[in-house]
Amino acid sequence: MFFFVSTIMSAALKTTPAAIFGWLSIVAAAVLVYWPGLSGGFAFDDYHVIVNNEHLGALNHGVSGALDAAFSTATGPLKRPLSLLTFALNHAVDGLVPLGFKVTNLALHCLNAGLLLFLLRAILGRLSGIRAGDAGRLAWLIALLWAVHPINLTSVLYVVQRMTLLASTFMLLGMWVYFCIRVRQTSGRDVTVATWLALMLCWVLGLAAKETAVLLPFFLLTIELSAFGFAGLPPVRAAWRGIVGGLILVSLGVAYMNANTLFPAYFGREFTAAERLLTESRVLMLYLQMILTPDLSLFALFHDDVPLSKSLLDPISTLPSVCVVLVAVGCTFARRPLWLAFGCAWFISGHLLESSLVPLELVHEHRNYLASVGPLSALVIGAQLILKRVPDARLRYLPMALFIVCVAIVTALRAVDWDDPWRQMSVDIRHHPESARSWYEYGRLSFERGAELGDATLQQTGVDALERSATLDRIPFMALAALLKLRVNANDQTGTQVMLDRLKAHPRSRVRVEAFRQLVECQAYSSCRKAPGPVLALAEITLTGAELYPDYRRRTLEWLAIYYLAVLGDAEAGLTILAELVAHNPTDLNLSIRLAEAYSDNGGRALAIKLGEALLNDQPWHFELTNRPHFGRLRRLLAGPTEL
Repeated sequence: MFFFVSTIMSAALKTTPAAIFGWLSIVAAAVLVYWPGLSGGFAFDDYHVIVNNEHLGALNHGVSGALDAAFSTATGPLKRPLSLLTFALNHAVDGLVPLGFKVTNLALHCLNAGLLLFLLRAILGRLSGIRAGDAGRLAWLIALLWAVHPINLTSVLYVVQRMTLLASTFMLLGMWVYFCIRVRQTSGRDVTVATWLALMLCWVLGLAAKETAVLLPFFLLTIELSAFGFAGLPPVRAAWRGIVGGLILVSLGVAYMNANTLFPAYFGREFTAAERLLTESRVLMLYLQMILTPDLSLFALFHDDVPLSKSLLDPISTLPSVCVVLVAVGCTFARRPLWLAFGCAWFISGHLLESSLVPLELVHEHRNYLASVGPLSALVIGAQLILKRVPDARLRYLPMALFIVCVAIVTALRAVDWDDPWRQMSVDIRHHPESARSWYEYGRLSFERGAELGDATLQQTGVDALERSATLDRIPFMALAALLKLRVNANDQTGTQVMLDRLKAHPRSRVRVEAFRQLVECQAYSSCRKAPGPVLALAEITLTGAELYPDYRRRTLEWLAIYYLAVLGDAEAGLTILAELVAHNPTDLNLSIRLAEAYSDNGGRALAIKLGEALLNDQPWHFELTNRPHFGRLRRLLAGPTEL
């Protein structure tokens, strides 16, 4: 990978000697603004993917350990093995010290800034309306502004977003390769098969880092429309029509084949598919506001305080937002002016996946990591086209220089806050007082810090913050589960009953299901006080509640079986529940493995081996690679007894 990167960088530097200083100046600026936040800690999803992922430390076990690490989580449909391998390498070098992970992220960000600089120099040099001598300066301004922009901070200092950084690296490399291909074609020179294979390799590696790399063809189409206009060989336009048509058909096919998982996933969300699409139009306007007018108060780790759009007029800002999106699409196809069409097309391309029907959370800043290049390019180019009328050439770049300095200061201030997770959440709730997720994190961190310092007042602050989160959240399973665990651990029977009543009264079954899972996990695998009464009471409340989605019932019963086996020591009850679940869900591999593990740990070793071997024999040839966690569980099961 690094050889491939260095080869392309060397080629770029040979043709643009001034880019050496330009890139180094951008690197220096990025390091300067991000430096205060490098000593911060892990955050939120970092714990699931990295801190609590025991497989990341398996690299010393050879190929098998590397595969275990690469496929150790289900963070996406393609498992993101390349990103997880880089986490495992960080773990091998320095353990779970956040500094090493964050420095690696910053290094990738600086590399991406260099790739962007070279790519923009090439693209802008072919845009009509931009003088050849201005392309290099404009590209440097855009790349510098992008490198120090606060909207990219979560992609750098939020460790798990290494996935976004790495996918972007290979997407930028793919764009550079495509640009070189088209330059050769338009000049009448042949393109080798190896070059096309290099483009495909970039795409595959990007997809192995994060699924958002699927958007690479749309970025390539943006480059084609802006810089080449389908010039060259006659089949180019027809080829692109085939590619776009094929992508649309594949997308529709994938959506159809996964309809049973795509749309039911909305069952656990607070919005419908239509509400998501409408809301995303306003979210795109929020992103543009962050990019073009970066006010410190706009940014946060969580943006769950954005109200839903119920219709085009509720809230009233929905209709104008939809209109702006449609105008941007129209500008893209009209290609007038070309530099503005380039910015619109790039921004839209970056949001085609995560701002569509996929039932993800509504807002995350890191989704703009590549997408923000479009608005920033339009801003810089548009400003310079206006400022070139200023008589004094020395003053033409002054407004943009001041803007970049202000943007860098905002990023540095955010980085200072990210040095301490508790201070970071304190700032976030001040800027986003309606964010339930921010209040939850502030409450959790406050209670933990208060317990560590023996500060009862700070602990109560944490409890109050969790209550605030439960009030604000549309689906408050995290806050209610945390409050329930606190009451149970304190042996507060009255408070525990109050929490159980609140869970019972909540209209969303997901709240009860997730609270039950967390309570079981805490007592089975962590240091929580063992208290069967509240657990069994919550199980009954959950299983007898209205509108319990079948998958939720299955998960609740599975965790109830785990509680019987791991905490109560009632093997008969646990095995009975698991056996019934497997009988009703014979294709659920996880449940079947769970049953075999339970047999192995409770005197049924022969039956466990028989079931495990049958399960292993029933799997396809690629099972060892494509479903590594389950393969690992079966491997350990057949090797010896396991723990649930």
